[in-house]
Amino acid sequence: MPLGGYRCDAVLTGQNIDSENAAIVVELKQWTHVAKSKYHNEVWVMNASKLHPCAQVAGYVGALQHSNSAFVDDGVKVKGCAWLHNLTDHRATALLRDVDAFGPVIHECPLFVKGEERRFAEWLHAELGHGGGDALLHH
Repeated sequence: MPLGGYRCDAVLTGQNIDSENAAIVVELKQWTHVAKSKYHNEVWVMNASKLHPCAQVAGYVGALQHSNSAFVDDGVKVKGCAWLHNLTDHRATALLRDVDAFGPVIHECPLFVKGEERRFAEWLHAELGHGGGDALLHH
């Protein structure tokens, strides 16, 4: 991304249920364990404090909303989500979804974990699964 040197893992495109052009920024994590960090909006992973993946992807969404002409000028809707495809620890999942600890970003950029593949697919379909993804890519 042009501002801040951000690099997102994936951007998926399509149209939402209202036939609006839309994009989803996906933050992928291979994490298998997460613990509480003493720092705001961060979690403890692999002996280091890391930004919560929902907060991370929210930053990417904000950068796109303010710097990319497709989102600024052309009205393409953009949302984000985090896909922790190896995480099965229920306590870690509960921590990552703790609204009291991490605030509204948990709802703005939902988090999906291993075992929630169907829920993730249904959410993606609702947000993007109504055509137009290939045309939007060249937008």
